[in-house]
Amino acid sequence: MESQQPPRWERLAACQPVNDLNAFLLTSPSTVTWLSGYFYDFQIGPSPFHLLPAAILAGPREKMTLILADNESYHPAGRPCTPVLKLYQSYVYEKPLDFTGQFINTLLESLEELSLSRARIGIEEGTLPLAVSGAILKRY
Repeated sequence: MESQQPPRWERLAACQPVNDLNAFLLTSPSTVTWLSGYFYDFQIGPSPFHLLPAAILAGPREKMTLILADNESYHPAGRPCTPVLKLYQSYVYEKPLDFTGQFINTLLESLEELSLSRARIGIEEGTLPLAVSGAILKRY
């Protein structure tokens, strides 16, 4: 039986005008997998060296950025909407750990690339770290 559902990106994009949103920040592992095909190997547990295994910033006009810790890998495998891949520095032995700051910097750079001076960003509350939420609220 063939599915009557529109493609995943189209279903997400349809939520933007209804909710008056400029972008989405998606941080749930299942949502990230659903949209991008990225799979976080949760069986080995979370890494103590990164804030999130992955996040998707989905903006207008099918612009999608997949933000990953630099110790993760991604292979798009022919997804219909292949995201731009941005890595943030998660672990270095030469200096103190700052993976939270690195993630936030990468996210804010990605938001700036969408040319949104003021934005309404849809989030997944249950999986968005407080530090990220605070940085977004402060900036936008």
